[in-house]
Amino acid sequence: MPDPETKFARFGVRREKLLAAGYVDVGLDHFARPDDELAMAKRNRALHRNFQGFSLRPGASLYGWGISSISETDEIYRQSPSRSCSIERRWAQARSRSRGDID
Repeated sequence: MPDPETKFARFGVRREKLLAAGYVDVGLDHFARPDDELAMAKRNRALHRNFQGFSLRPGASLYGWGISSISETDEIYRQSPSRSCSIERRWAQARSRSRGDID
């Protein structure tokens, strides 16, 4: 893993390349084309922040799928297991329950 200074320098190089290619710096490490909804929302001061980055709407529900994904709604904030064996075991348990099997 590179140290923080190296990471920051690499980000700076990539940021300059994205800006030179016409992308807009939306914030933090997020970029968009000038005609993209996120870039327009930033120009109009209508951009909202969420745990994954930026959104066009405040409080938008976000659903993550797969290993280590994160979901957020008004009611929950949840992260999926970070190991595939754990997910596979849970899927098998859910299939067993749906068939009426007992663990």
